[in-house]
Parts: sequence; structure tokens; C-alpha cells
Amino acid sequence: MVDVTRHNFDTIFPQFESDLKKCSYVSLDCEFSHLPTDDFENSFFDDGEDRYLKIINHLHSTVVLQVGLSLFTFMRDLKRYNATVYRFYIVPRPFGPIQMSLLFKSSNVQFLCRNKFDFNKCFYDGISFLNETQESLIRKMMTDGSLISWIDGTLDYKDIENATTHASAIAAWLANSSFGETYEIPVETDDISYRYFVHQEIRRRFEETWTFNNEDNTEIIVKHVNKEDRRMYELNEEDPANIENLIES
Repeated sequence: MVDVTRHNFDTIFPQFESDLKKCSYVSLDCEFSHLPTDDFENSFFDDGEDRYLKIINHLHSTVVLQVGLSLFTFMRDLKRYNATVYRFYIVPRPFGPIQMSLLFKSSNVQFLCRNKFDFNKCFYDGISFLNETQESLIRKMMTDGSLISWIDGTLDYKDIENATTHASAIAAWLANSSFGETYEIPVETDDISYRYFVHQEIRRRFEETWTFNNEDNTEIIVKHVNKEDRRMYELNEEDPANIENLIES
């Protein structure tokens, strides 16, 4: 069994994708924060669409905490199936205006505890995600520039103070550095909003810079660049301040 978290997602996902394409069939299992409430009732006369709509209307505050996928591949020589199991821990994280409420039902928590569910791995290391509606909103706000203003208004005093201190240090470093040199900023928080703010604020204040994440997301790397290099980086789909890379960080 392979446990997939935000720390190893980028490493494991290519192999998972390859295994998924080659497998014969897939078994899916999910762990939820709670299930439909007691007033939920099925009807004998419900078709598939009716049943789906009833369920979805009772699950707005439900969060999937873990997705388990068993990929079964037929071994022709041995005439049997081989199963590869991937277990994805996922958790919604706040980002800009996105604040999801998590509703837990005591019976669900009891069930998860009884079956040794790793709550620490879920909440500390779970993979971030957005649904389609949330993603559309964030993309729109990134395009019209309103996201950075929103985040700026929600950061606490300590975050603003840290960002200001980093900006002063970068200004002093730029005055004595050459193109191609780098400066490292330690990032001691998993707050995606703060990380996005630091990337954008440095790029806005200093035109001869571009920012990157280091491999384990513990530092933001500031690089001294010329205008041509900056234009090239601005078009790069691997930009750490792109929505896909932010969500996965």
C-alpha cells in the first residue's frame, strides 16, 4: 500500500497515473467526515439521477478525508490479478476567500478511530484541493488582481511584519548582487495564502527579481534577473504562484 500526501504527491503521481492506465479495473473506497443525515430517505421509485441529487443535497458540508484506489492488473502468465493500492490523504485548506466548514459526525469519527485512521497524517500532510466552483473563483481573482488584495487584508500582523522584513533584506541584497545570484527566504508556515502573498509582493516591488520554491517548500528562492529572463519566467506554466502549484504545495 502506498500512502500519498502533499509531501510525496509529485513524486508518486506519475507512477500512479501509469498504473491506472494499465490496470484492468479499479476499486474505489472513500472515508468521509460524515454521512447523510437521519432525515435522508431513499424512495423505491427514485432513478439514478434522483438518488444522486438527494445524496448531493445532503453532503454540502461533507469532506472526503481519504481516497483509496486499488488498481487490479491481470497477470496473463500467472492467470491471476495483481493489486496495487494507493491511499490519498486529502484535506481542504484555506486560501483567499475559500474557507470550507468541516462537519464531523461522532459515529463517523468513532468508525475512523476503530479502523486506525491516521488523523495526524490527514490534517498535517493531506493534499490540498479545490472543487470546480472554487477553482473558477480563484482563477478569476488571480486574473483581475483582486486575490492579492483579499489576502493582504486577511494576513495577521506577524505575517505582514515578516514580509516587510524580507523586502528590506532583498532591497539591500539587490544593491550588491549580480544577475543570476539568488537569495533564500525561510518559510516556516504551511499557509498557502501567505506563500502566495510573499511571491507576488516580491515580484511587484522588485522588477529585477523572480521567485521560486525550493524542493521541499521550506524556502522561497529570490533570483536576480534581467528583463528578458523575467518575461520568460512570467510565461512559465511551472510558476510556483500558479494555482495548480499553490494547491499542491
